[in-house]
Amino acid sequence: MDAPKNHAIQLQTVRVMETTLIVYQSDKALASNQEANFKFQVSVNQFDADKRTIVVRIRGEVGSEKTAQEAIPESPFYIRVALAGKFSVDIDNFPVNEVENWGKMNAPIILYPFLREHIYGLASRAGIKEVIIPMLTLPMYKIVASEVPKA
Repeated sequence: MDAPKNHAIQLQTVRVMETTLIVYQSDKALASNQEANFKFQVSVNQFDADKRTIVVRIRGEVGSEKTAQEAIPESPFYIRVALAGKFSVDIDNFPVNEVENWGKMNAPIILYPFLREHIYGLASRAGIKEVIIPMLTLPMYKIVASEVPKA
C-alpha cells in the first residue's frame, strides 16, 4: 500500500492575533449552559508568489459587546479571538490562480479547531462553563481537473 500523499498546500504557522474577554455579569457568566450568539469571519490575503505563501485570518465572537445605549448587555460575557494561519503552497502541484479560492473555502476548515480551542480555553480560565462554538457548514473547495496547470 502506498503512503498517503501530502496536499500541495500545508499549514506552516498559526498565530493568535487577538483575544478579548469581557465579563459583564459574573453570576450569569459563571452559570453553566450559556446560550450566546456566535459570529464567524474569514479574510484572505493575496497569494505571495515570491514566498509561495498565503495568510488566512479567522475571527470568532461569542456573546455581544456592550453598546453605548445598553446599561447591561443581553449576553453576560463577550469573547473575541482572531487567528492567522500561514500556508505554504507547492505551485508545481496546485494551480496558482486557485490558491485564494482555496484560502476562502478550505483554510477556515483547517483553522476552525484552533479557534474553537482558544475560545473554549479562554472562557474556561475565566470560569465560564460550556462555551462550545457550533459546528459550521462551510463550502469546501475542490479542483475538478485531471491535470494541474504549471505556473
